[in-house]
This record gives sequence, C-alpha cells and structure tokens, in this order.
Amino acid sequence: ASPGCAGAGAGGKPARKAGVPSCRRRGAHAPGRMSSSGRKRSRDEPAAPPGAPAPPAAPAFEVAAPCFEDGAVGVTIYEAARRLRLGSPVAAAACTFFWRLRAAAPELIREPSARELAAMTSVFLAAKVQESPRRIRDVINCFRRLERGHGFVPELDQRLWDAKAQVVECEQVLLRYLGFQVDVEPVHCLLLNYARHLGLTCGVARAAHAALDDAFKSPSCLRFSGPALSCACLFIAVAATGAAGEGGAAAGAWWDELGVGHEELAGCVEAVLLPHEE
Repeated sequence: ASPGCAGAGAGGKPARKAGVPSCRRRGAHAPGRMSSSGRKRSRDEPAAPPGAPAPPAAPAFEVAAPCFEDGAVGVTIYEAARRLRLGSPVAAAACTFFWRLRAAAPELIREPSARELAAMTSVFLAAKVQESPRRIRDVINCFRRLERGHGFVPELDQRLWDAKAQVVECEQVLLRYLGFQVDVEPVHCLLLNYARHLGLTCGVARAAHAALDDAFKSPSCLRFSGPALSCACLFIAVAATGAAGEGGAAAGAWWDELGVGHEELAGCVEAVLLPHEE
C-alpha cells in the first residue's frame, strides 16, 4: 500500500480501531430508550418488569370557568387574538361570530366547555375570513395557555387530535348557524376614516379605537350598525378627552353628516358605556 493509504483496510476504506464501537450502525439509537407506554426513559431508569401496569394517563383538559363565563368570553377572545398576533378586525369578527351563534342557538353554549369550543372556533374562522389564517393547533394551545397560565406545556397526544377534530366539527355547525354569511363590516376602518374626516388627533382616534374594541366584547354590538358604533366611540373619545377637530369639525352635530341620527347615537353610546358602569 502507498504511504497515503496507511491504516486502510480492504477496498481502501479506513480500518476501525479495535475496541471502538461504531456510532453509525443501522438501528443504533440515542442513549434514551422508549418504554412500552411510549414515554422516553432515561439511561439510569430501570425497565418496567413484564406484566407491570402502564403509568396512568394524563388528566383530561379541564375548563377554567372564569375565562369562559358569559361576560368574559369577549375579553378571552380578544386576548387570544392578541397572543396569536391578530389585529382588532379579526378579534371583532370572532366576537361577532360568537355573539351571533349565542343569539341563534343559546342552548348550544350553556356549558363553559361548549363556550370554550365556540370561542376557539370563532377565532379560527375569523382568522381565515380576514386572510390571516392560523393553524388549529396554535389556536388550541393559545386558549389552553390562557386557562392554565404560561407554565402550561401542550403535548402532542390524543387529546390534541380530539380537540382539532372538535374544532373542525364545530366550524361546520357555526357556519350553518351563520348561514355561511361570514362577511363582517369593517367598523375599525370606518372609525379611522371618520376620525380623519373630522380632523381628530391621533390620541382621540386611539381612544375611540379602544372603545370600539370594548364594544365588541359584549353582545350589544349586534344591535347597531357599523357607522353607529363608529360615531358612538368617536363621541365618547371626544367627550373624554375634551378634544375637537380642526376648525371645530367635531363641535356640532357631525354624526348627522355621517348618516347617524341623534337617537341612534344616544342608544349606541349608552350600550357601549353600560359594561363600564356595571
């Protein structure tokens, strides 16, 4: 053999030193082993004797009632949308879907677990409708983390697959009760356009935007049109900040110019402020 091939075995392959095991043998695994129950076992953990009972399964998901009380569902939907990096229009659409289902079939969401599933499905559907889709697994894990805090670690087990199947099935039920009418009026865009038309400052527009988000967290948002909600939130923001538009554009009855009557505006303002007064 040539000097450059010293230590090579038959066929020119380098010879393996004696006593050194190969790490590339077919079928070789990492030090961790899988037990009969599918759980990864450490190297020092002894194997279970034959016939030993399997370890108990993890407890089923439990619904945290405070997150899905009837008055807290809207807040939970908005918080889930924020954690999923979805905008206010998506959260408003999800709340609209949920409140419409609650109005059409209240018997379907009497239990907290049913409200959780409906809220989860509403967020998933609204994200698709608003062209910001999220995976079902991400939506489910987001809601689970809301219930159990940041320490909750989701697992890829049968419960996750069952939850995904339930969301898909609930989506079909939700679409049937919505009559497949998933178009939601862009109220947030209306509000910003109205604020620009009236010459309001950015601070007033932000305050009105926050008031509009609060309005969608209650079912009263279904009673009024998009222009009425936008004008009511702008009226609240102007009254709270004491601001006026350029040239006094917001000083007079500017809502008449936007096609909203005084009585409709008064009723909408009262409905938006009612949850805060309670």
